[in-house]
Amino acid sequence: MARKITDKCISCGSCADVCPDGAVSEGRDTYVVDAARCKDCGKCEKNCQEDAIVADRKQPAPASAGAAPAAGFTGASAVRAR
Repeated sequence: MARKITDKCISCGSCADVCPDGAVSEGRDTYVVDAARCKDCGKCEKNCQEDAIVADRKQPAPASAGAAPAAGFTGASAVRAR
């Protein structure tokens, strides 16, 4: 899941400085996270001295997170003949 920046943000920019994916940028009132670019590395959250960054439970985990599919898995469901 991506991160989100709460209203605790003081717009210091330290989160944007450490994001390796360029997912954090300055928004209108606070910094914001682009969920499509966020790879959930957590560097922004660890670097935020205001504890203004949290996991966004509404966003799914990035495709690169978790285990890889089993070898030979095509994503199609198998149908067993009787």
